[in-house]
Amino acid sequence: MDALVFRRMRLWPLLTLGLALGLGGCRRSPTQKSPPDGGVAAAAAGPMMCVEQPDGCVFCAGREDGAFLEPDESRPLLCDPADDETCVEFCSAVTPACALPWRKDKPGCLRANDLEFRRALFNLRTAERPELVLQGRVVDEAGRRIEGASVRVWLSWGIWPGLVPLVDEVTGKEGTFRTPLRSGPWSYSIRITHPEHATSIVDRLAADRLDKGANPAPRTFRLIPPQTIKGKVIDAAGGGPVSGALVQAVRAPGDAIVVGETTSGADGAFALGGLEGRRYVLNVSRFGWRPENAGVSSTAPSPKVTLKMVQANVIRGAVFDAEAVAEPSATVAAVLASASTVSSPPIVWTTDGDGRFAQDQFLPGTYYLWARRGEMLAYPPSRIEVTSTEVVDVRMTLDHRGSRVSGTVELTEPDLGAQAIRVELSARSPLSFPRNPVANVDGKGGFTVTGVLPGRYRLVLRAGVRSMQIVRGPREIEVPIEPGRTIALHETIVVRSRMEE
Repeated sequence: MDALVFRRMRLWPLLTLGLALGLGGCRRSPTQKSPPDGGVAAAAAGPMMCVEQPDGCVFCAGREDGAFLEPDESRPLLCDPADDETCVEFCSAVTPACALPWRKDKPGCLRANDLEFRRALFNLRTAERPELVLQGRVVDEAGRRIEGASVRVWLSWGIWPGLVPLVDEVTGKEGTFRTPLRSGPWSYSIRITHPEHATSIVDRLAADRLDKGANPAPRTFRLIPPQTIKGKVIDAAGGGPVSGALVQAVRAPGDAIVVGETTSGADGAFALGGLEGRRYVLNVSRFGWRPENAGVSSTAPSPKVTLKMVQANVIRGAVFDAEAVAEPSATVAAVLASASTVSSPPIVWTTDGDGRFAQDQFLPGTYYLWARRGEMLAYPPSRIEVTSTEVVDVRMTLDHRGSRVSGTVELTEPDLGAQAIRVELSARSPLSFPRNPVANVDGKGGFTVTGVLPGRYRLVLRAGVRSMQIVRGPREIEVPIEPGRTIALHETIVVRSRMEE
């Protein structure tokens, strides 16, 4: 149930003990391939945790390391020496071997989901902190002990964009539980649920208020009889029932702890139980639909709440290779076509194991739809017209191999040679893939940018936070429409640094 709290969070800033790791997109895109074992960061030594992001790249962090790469930075792409098509792209500065699925000689560090990753990383970074104990007893209004109550503890830190579930416990015959926790500059939130009682939540219990020692006195948590909110989910346009909608009750808008949840039936009816006699905010969701009004308030008990939804615009389909074989883990990107000089951010997601994809975040309008996996792309992009409450089915074929652009960079300031320098091809065409191709410059000044689509590009070079001015050599390139071309820049690009404007 609680995984649904974070299901719609596409990107989240991973904040650690005193270290803020900035937000950054992590789009899957081919970059200069590193050797299978080269490019594995030295900082990856020691315990590491990794997780795959919604749009395909792998983020890793350890006791102190871990930061999202900026959108225009070159992503490390490591490939299996036995299968060049099996690659892992990293959207963090560290690229540990434990996150490579073909490395059987080392224990893996790739976690199943965001919540498991956050929990494991928190435990890793607090392993040496003093241990505290949360010990409690759960009783009813008459003081009778409640066996089998579920106790969940979240890490609650004000600057996090949500809560991290740390512990799941079940009370024993005496209604008691005992949970070890770590001390630190944060607090914990506790939720206690039982099928025959109202859910109880204790907010922001400071770590320094927890008991120390081997046998602390238990705290008493009292559960009261439950109340219910009943209602119906309907189509705002026609008034018909909406079945299969997830209805959740929280105590306030934006609250991450769900008090109760249920699913609407075939007639759209729902009953939310396990509530206290107080006001709640009801959130409703279903793929292909969106609520007419977000966060409807209702006081328990209530028998007549009506939640209205409107159909959303959906683009769905499948991605295949040139041999009509489904392409799992392909990147699909949709960009809203606009006459405005401000480009719309792309919507990016990844195909499933059968090469299928579906997304319901679209406003009415014209979209360019892209797909790519490795150096293979669907070209030209599909032009999709999305009208109100429409489901658009698309079939995309990866039949265009991207070109390669190689060249040499010479520095007028030798002291810049110690910095990581990257080459970016800035697209001039609105039909370009929504992330510019980039590559790192090696120690001899050479670079190779892969997966480049036809079109005209402006050469951009950066060293760390500084942009670099081209004083001699090519400033633009033209990539022909023929797939798989190799374009070698015969003239050296001579650059000098300048502060980013």
